[in-house]
Amino acid sequence: MKNLILVPVLLLFVLSCGVAAIDAQPAAAQSVAAQSAQDFFNKATAAYIMGDMPGTLDNLMAALKIDQRHSGARELLKTVITDSSNWLEAGKNYYAAGEVDKAEAEFKKVLLARPGHPEAEDYLKKIQKEKTGTPSNWFALAQEYYDKGDLVTAQREINRVLAVYPTHQPGNIPRRSSKRRRR
Repeated sequence: MKNLILVPVLLLFVLSCGVAAIDAQPAAAQSVAAQSAQDFFNKATAAYIMGDMPGTLDNLMAALKIDQRHSGARELLKTVITDSSNWLEAGKNYYAAGEVDKAEAEFKKVLLARPGHPEAEDYLKKIQKEKTGTPSNWFALAQEYYDKGDLVTAQREINRVLAVYPTHQPGNIPRRSSKRRRR
C-alpha cells in the first residue's frame, strides 16, 4: 500500500521537475538573448565613442533585433538620430558661411548615421560640383541659386567667380526684368 501512495507522489515529483525544466529553458534562452543584446549594445557604445558610426549602427540594430525593448540600445539610437540632425544643421550653417570643407565633413557624418538622407546628399552634390567646377560652372550654379531665390548663395558664387577671374563677362548677378504692364 505504501508503494501505491509513493507512485503518485513520485509521479508528481517527476512531472513537476520536468515542468520546471521546461519553464527554465525559455528563461535560460531569454537570459542568453538578453546577454547577447547587451553585448551588441556594449559594442555599439564603444563604436559610438570611437566615432565609428557604421559599427555603432550595425551593433545597435543587432541588439534591437534580439531585444526590441533594450532601453540602452533605444536611447543610443535616439542619440545617434539627434546627433545626425545636429550635424545636418551644422553643415547647413557652415555651407551658408562658405566653409564648404567643414560643411562637407558634417554632411558625411549625417550620411554615416542615416544613409541615403536626401538633404545631406543634395548638399554633398552641390559641394562636389563647387569643388570641381570652373568659373563658368560656378556662374551656372549662381544662376541656379538666383532662380531659386537664394540670393545670398548666388552672390557667394558670383564672388567666387570674380575672385578667380575678375574680368569674367557674366560675372554679375542677372537682374530680373521689371517689365511693367502698360495699360
